[in-house]
Amino acid sequence: MLFPHVKTRRTALCPPAVEPGHSVYGLLQEAGVGDLPAPEVFTSLHASDTVAEFLVQRCDTGRTVGYASLHHLDQAAQHVQASVVGGPASDLDPPAAKAINGLLTEATMLIVNYAFAMWNLRKIYFWTVGVSLEAHRATLQAVPEATLSDFVHQQGQLLDVHISALYRHKWEKDGPTLLRRLVLDPAARRRVEELEPFGQPVALSGTSEGNASS
Repeated sequence: MLFPHVKTRRTALCPPAVEPGHSVYGLLQEAGVGDLPAPEVFTSLHASDTVAEFLVQRCDTGRTVGYASLHHLDQAAQHVQASVVGGPASDLDPPAAKAINGLLTEATMLIVNYAFAMWNLRKIYFWTVGVSLEAHRATLQAVPEATLSDFVHQQGQLLDVHISALYRHKWEKDGPTLLRRLVLDPAARRRVEELEPFGQPVALSGTSEGNASS
């Protein structure tokens, strides 16, 4: 049985406290989160019809480094969409950027595990803009489902969206064991940092049933 962890030794998923007149996107901007998409892209791909949303924060400083959400839950079809948005700021040195990448990797593992623990799901859909999830997060064992050519307009360019899915049986094979190590063993974070870096400006998000097969 999966436990819905929302925190490792260094990464926490914290519900956003948004004051009237403000937005989650504004909180991310104020925190200096890197690799944010345009506001309209953020809202449409990552923050609509949410069933859970979190700020990704460092446990040691409380600094916000990203955003994670689950949205468009379909309990009848047993799937949900997931997003992890963020990246290192452009002015960070390589060690600091690597640390941010590691936090976002842990956040991705947390949000995947949370979804499978909270609902009876077969799979979680992801969109990756520009680069496939399989190239980014090989350890998640996601499988490609489709590619939408020139689907997102960002920074003056039309970018492809790669649709992937992560299945429960693949996550349950190794994911919970590694996540428990990250929750209990601070030394395990080195193993995460040695994985593929979070990489170029890419936002992870789920897709709707209309765009991907179930």
